[in-house]
Amino acid sequence: MTEKATYEELEQTESDLKKSKNALQETEQFLVSIFESIQDGISILNTDCSIRYVNDVMKKWYSEKLPLEGKKCFEAYHDANKPCDHCPTLRCLESGKTEIDIVSGLSGSDVEWIELYSYPIYHAETGKITGIIEFARDITQQKRVETSLLESEERFKTLSTLTFEGILTHHNGVIIDSNRAATKILGYTREELIGENIIQLCVPQEYHATIKENIVKSCAKPYEVMARRKDGTLFPVEIEAKDIKKNNKIFRVAAIRDITERRQAAEILRESEEKYRQLFELESDAIFLIEKETGKILEVNTSATKIYGFSREELLTMKNIDLSAEPEKTKEATRDQLNQIPIRYHRKKDGSVFPVEITASHLNWQGRESHIAAIRDISFRVKTEMERDRLEKELYQARKMDSLGTLTGGIAHDFNNLLYMIVGNTELALEDVPKWNPVHSNLEEIKSASLRAAGIVKQLLNFSRKTDQEMKPIGAITVIKDALKFMRSTI
Repeated sequence: MTEKATYEELEQTESDLKKSKNALQETEQFLVSIFESIQDGISILNTDCSIRYVNDVMKKWYSEKLPLEGKKCFEAYHDANKPCDHCPTLRCLESGKTEIDIVSGLSGSDVEWIELYSYPIYHAETGKITGIIEFARDITQQKRVETSLLESEERFKTLSTLTFEGILTHHNGVIIDSNRAATKILGYTREELIGENIIQLCVPQEYHATIKENIVKSCAKPYEVMARRKDGTLFPVEIEAKDIKKNNKIFRVAAIRDITERRQAAEILRESEEKYRQLFELESDAIFLIEKETGKILEVNTSATKIYGFSREELLTMKNIDLSAEPEKTKEATRDQLNQIPIRYHRKKDGSVFPVEITASHLNWQGRESHIAAIRDISFRVKTEMERDRLEKELYQARKMDSLGTLTGGIAHDFNNLLYMIVGNTELALEDVPKWNPVHSNLEEIKSASLRAAGIVKQLLNFSRKTDQEMKPIGAITVIKDALKFMRSTI
């Protein structure tokens, strides 16, 4: 019985040991799986800094140094012949506490920076440190981002110092930084601005709602408000803000532009435009603003609507050649030469044609090459010129007649002198020639013809003197007889 019991006990003990061994192997495998599944590097070191065990991550990082086990950590990880300065593992061995540090990775490795945690391993019975667990996290990308962020911040500070715009950085409205331009614009020192609420300090009460509304917006567009300087003076500003994220906090960078000069320039421009708009509307000539390339009418004044009979809306749908009453060839030839022809002919809405005079000049309006043309209705002037031409022709004719009268007067005087001699000599001859003589009859005809010629000369003299003539009745039979007698004498 005793031997049998002892055998059974041994058999049970062997079974228990086997189960314990299996459980231990399962536990070990479980721990190894956990150990290898960690994505950060893990090294287990002896107290002399020799490597006892590493996980697969460390083997991957330092594949060119395999095997790592048995080597000193400073040899394997840093190609050094002595422990690194400020080594967290040595500090851990001295302090018995967890030590943390950021160390450089192996030269030439993709792992440039490592965040290293050193944990002490204690003996269960003696409580002495028997080793160190180094937990290494690759922070290369993080360091690159931090470096890039630092460089970006440095560039931002440089640019914000150089810019003429005021730059205020705030968090929930509280100013945390400002540039030199902001202090100049607002009249505060940088120290006076930092820590103050941007709304309460720099903005009048009536604009608080606008500022708060835009602070809530994540991507606010530029907007304008009135700002207040340290001395209390108010001035217009334009604010444009963008959000930035730093240390898991959202900050807002606001660019502040003093737009006093811009407002003044805009007011001057508005007054100037109003002045020229009034002149534009008061001009009695039709004024057209015409796009050079297409001939499209872009703007007209009131006189244009009155002269042509179209409404402003109708004219703005038309081209300048739509108003022309000239042949198509003439329209095309003069489309870009508005003031090349002195007188043109246009058509009104009712179809009536009238003469116009055009004066045009080049203008760049709202980014478009254009013409501004002043068109004058010259109907009255043309009519006046036609009347003047008629009067000039009549005056010319009168002057010709006056010259003819002067010439006729001179000739008449000479003929009159000759006729007096003829009549005088004829009368003397009649006294000497007896009536029965046929010559006497001829002399009577000469005398009669000379007296009729004297009458004609008298009429010419009266015409040349331009005097009023006395009208007297005459016998028609006598005039006819004399005319017949004169005609017979010429046959």
